[in-house]
Amino acid sequence: MPLLLLLAIPAVAFLILIEAIANHLGIGPWQAFFLICLGSFCLFLLGMLAGYLTTNLALEGGNDMFRNSASEQPKPLAPHERPPGWLGFKHRGMRFEFQRVRVGNGVRAYILSHPSYGMRDTNGHDTHRHYDYSRKLYYVCTKWDPETYEESKEWALVWCRYTEHYIRTGKTLT
Repeated sequence: MPLLLLLAIPAVAFLILIEAIANHLGIGPWQAFFLICLGSFCLFLLGMLAGYLTTNLALEGGNDMFRNSASEQPKPLAPHERPPGWLGFKHRGMRFEFQRVRVGNGVRAYILSHPSYGMRDTNGHDTHRHYDYSRKLYYVCTKWDPETYEESKEWALVWCRYTEHYIRTGKTLT
């Protein structure tokens, strides 16, 4: 009995809504019902369109003012332009470039270029990046400072995979 009552309450509320719309617009209840259904369908289509556009804008790039590079998918550095410690990856069609630099006892992977985050949030927590104000570059956030260039390379590769996944799906690690 309680389940039937729970189903009846929204149905009665819907009938009251139809009657109110019909009286307000001076139309019959079936016409009001049709308008409600049409409006709901239009809202559904708008939601689907917004989701589609948001996903495509995120995949194709967008306006990301926190990027290290102005272009959507930057051209790779020519060999003569590459700084010492340069490292480049291409993962699922997305290009990433880093410069590994020894800082104290660790080696940081500074992000020279990466794909745009599009409509995704660019905060340091979601993107797993830290900002170095002296160099004016982001670097890969790691649990601990890698001690060697090889460890830094591994962290950079993990960051590439994570970033590609985040850009495509919006899902973060945490």
